[in-house]
Amino acid sequence: MKKTLSLLAILLMGYSLFAQVSPYAGEYAIHLKLDNIPKATIAFLDYYVDNQKVRDSLLLYNGAATFRGRINEPLQATLSLAQRPQDKLHPYDFTSRNSIQLLLYPGQSNVQARDSLKGTMATGNIHLKEFYELQSAESAYRRKYTAPIYEEMLKHKKEPELYAQLREKANRFGEAIRDSIYIPFIARHRNTPVGLLAFRRYAGSIMDLSAEPLFGTLDVSIRNLPTAKAVLNQFNNIRKTAIGQLAPDFTQPDSTGRNLTLSALRGKYVLLDFWASWCGPCRLENPNLVSAYQKYGNKNFTILSVSLDRAAGRQDWLKAIKADGLTWLHVSDLSYFNNAAAKLYGIQAIPQNFLIGPDGKILAKNLTGEHLKDVLAKYL
Repeated sequence: MKKTLSLLAILLMGYSLFAQVSPYAGEYAIHLKLDNIPKATIAFLDYYVDNQKVRDSLLLYNGAATFRGRINEPLQATLSLAQRPQDKLHPYDFTSRNSIQLLLYPGQSNVQARDSLKGTMATGNIHLKEFYELQSAESAYRRKYTAPIYEEMLKHKKEPELYAQLREKANRFGEAIRDSIYIPFIARHRNTPVGLLAFRRYAGSIMDLSAEPLFGTLDVSIRNLPTAKAVLNQFNNIRKTAIGQLAPDFTQPDSTGRNLTLSALRGKYVLLDFWASWCGPCRLENPNLVSAYQKYGNKNFTILSVSLDRAAGRQDWLKAIKADGLTWLHVSDLSYFNNAAAKLYGIQAIPQNFLIGPDGKILAKNLTGEHLKDVLAKYL
């Protein structure tokens, strides 16, 4: 009996270990070789894991360097070159022509060029080819459809009505890329990590449940990758923060260090706003929030802003509050996108907001500009 149990335990252990081993996890090596570059050239490899930036750097010796590391899944990365500064007072000299995108993947990849990374592609595995296929399709689409519109927008920045029309046109083409590029690509690559990357681009940084059926078409081996599990978690958070749901409660320190709990505002209409001092679009939207608060602040309405600033940016956060005239409630745990409230609400991009009713239920989401004023007028 003991032997049987021991054998069963061994079999179960072996199955468990097998299930945990992924062909997409392991050691990577990126061999970089340039034929003609200045001395003191440094190569940088940047990528993100769990919303945290990872940077590796190497000094090229005779034009060569090899990055090594370990990943739990394939990751998009940026490889760039810069000249080492003469002293600490001078920044690294980065130029856009000396950077490329690539896919970190277990095994060896190679990057070979003459004097610049411009136009260079990494080689070494089939998934790199798929990655550049996706990049090429996106670039061709944007050159043809959206780039000309953005050029027109720059010409008409001081003409608000025309600028808004052009922006709406650009947004329509931005949406159309989902059907013309991403959906066909995912169908062809549903069992590869690049298919998952295409899905993330399809879903966008402000994801909604309409993307869930397409996610379900990905092969189960891909849906078990860490990024895919994060997507599933985000879908769950979206359900928890759907219109009509009770707003998830949280407590964070305010700008003076005192704890403030969302549910303490029950009985008021609350605009829960996620932003940061470093976020350009957030700062551009702040005048609309100020206008709304001035109009409705004495009508059972308030704003609770959650900042996604970092600990090192605390003073920037406080300065932005003052500079933008944000005279309402502010909280933050200064943890960037790992802010506990942001994770609770599935925030992957900012600005985002939620209008919460006096009963604590979510009434609307992502209200900006005139739409914010219209919705507030409906309730207040």
